[in-house]
Amino acid sequence: IALANVVATAIYPYYSSSQNRGQAMKFFNIAVKYMMMLVLPALVGLFVMRSALITLISGPTYMESANIIPWLIVFPLFGALNILLYQTLILHNRTKFIGLLYLAGGILNIVLNIALVPTLGMKGAAISTTICYVLLFAIMAYVARKYVEIDWKFLSLKWIIPASAVMGVIIFFLKPADAISKLAAILVGAFIYAMIIIVTRAL
Repeated sequence: IALANVVATAIYPYYSSSQNRGQAMKFFNIAVKYMMMLVLPALVGLFVMRSALITLISGPTYMESANIIPWLIVFPLFGALNILLYQTLILHNRTKFIGLLYLAGGILNIVLNIALVPTLGMKGAAISTTICYVLLFAIMAYVARKYVEIDWKFLSLKWIIPASAVMGVIIFFLKPADAISKLAAILVGAFIYAMIIIVTRAL
């Protein structure tokens, strides 16, 4: 989500000062495209290297945390998109709706935690968080559809998704063991992804 915040912050001044719907949609789609370009490969890398990253950052003591990542893997994606949808609705004076929606999401998260955590533990909390963010996305996307729409051709997902997948497969087979090899695997994966994006002109 930090990566998405960087993109959203950079684009927001242009997005908020758009003179018409066409210009607004242009900047909205630019933000979505570069969010996807940063977030999707990061999520693939996180999923493939989840055990390696946990031991690299926190040590083997927290190895069990790696089992939670698959349940949280889509959370950053929807969290990133929610930032843009939030900005869109705020720009169209839907502040009351946003406030009520996030309040309802918070209440739902508490209810789901009460229901799931006692039996599933941390996995239940992860599932609860993911469900709430997906629902927030679905509702905000439905309301925001009158203000903006996705230009699927411009997003270049036909290159971003395969590039992320190729990067993930290569990292998977590298199987880094120590800290140096883990960092090297991350750099190799990022380089391969960047090269595919550049060669296919997905930028």
